[in-house]
Amino acid sequence: MRLFIFLTSRLFAIILLGVSIVALVVVNKYASLYHPVILVLPAALFLSVLLCSIRRLYSDAGRTHITWGSFIFHIGMLIIIVATPYGAMTRFIADVTLPEGLSVELNDEQFVSIVALPPSGEVPDIHMRLNSQQTIYEDKIYPVDYRAELTIGLFEDGAVRRAEELLRTNAPVEREGYQFTLIGGELSARFSVKDTSGKIVFSEFVNLSYSSDFEDTVEIPEAGLTLYTRFFPDLYMEGGKYGTRSPELRRPAYGIRAALKSDPFKDLWQGVLKEGERAEFAGMALEFTELRSVVNIKIVKDNSYWGILIGWLVILVGLLVRYFSLLTPWAKEDFED
Repeated sequence: MRLFIFLTSRLFAIILLGVSIVALVVVNKYASLYHPVILVLPAALFLSVLLCSIRRLYSDAGRTHITWGSFIFHIGMLIIIVATPYGAMTRFIADVTLPEGLSVELNDEQFVSIVALPPSGEVPDIHMRLNSQQTIYEDKIYPVDYRAELTIGLFEDGAVRRAEELLRTNAPVEREGYQFTLIGGELSARFSVKDTSGKIVFSEFVNLSYSSDFEDTVEIPEAGLTLYTRFFPDLYMEGGKYGTRSPELRRPAYGIRAALKSDPFKDLWQGVLKEGERAEFAGMALEFTELRSVVNIKIVKDNSYWGILIGWLVILVGLLVRYFSLLTPWAKEDFED
């Protein structure tokens, strides 16, 4: 009997709640540790709170009035306890790096990182294409908004349905339960190198800083080169010196120092390349081929959102009912008893 009383007590429910929260945080941070056995915790917590509520309701039967506020509060907790593991089992989250003009599917590991996937392991059939990206500046200095025009295609009713959507900072778009959020925008440059025989040995988009305040590097092992770069979004030249008039993308160019990896302190070539320009040195040819906008999109489908929201609203109602009921004379007498 004592064991049953403990298992239906508030203390045991609080212990289970604490352990469940710790397990939820750990699993969310280290997804590889997830195992279906973990679901025993929310199931036990649900059963404990349910029995605790029934026991409380039964004990109130001898009083003049039932403390409905407490009962409603526990119903809200039960809703959240059910919604939270349900969300963990059905939640889908993906981070997408989307280059301009390129169609990307969610099963493309080169551009997509799956953060959370339902146990079924099914990746949704979603296609995306970045048509344009724009950064809005205040006083031509401070970025205050990012905008991305996307074509989003979802497989629905046996056919792919496409729609043009405009994503902005803090203004996500929802389609068929999936939320598309614009995280940020950047640029990606493509460089190509030809060796002494004229053969293309390197032609790739590289991840470089697009801030004119920092110098960045890119290794090209196929040609034995190291490029030291600095980006100028709005290039100007005065007195043999280069700079940028603003952070807005108007006359993009890269200041480049090219050196052999084996002798990094000796420059083979130094200068500025605009998009489409090339430089020849040491029998090789380096070309700044193109510059593309790239945006980072987060896709989320979480079916537990409404359940958790409803649970918190029910808890709030329970607290209000409990608070106002304590103001009545009969409640004070029962409370003192």
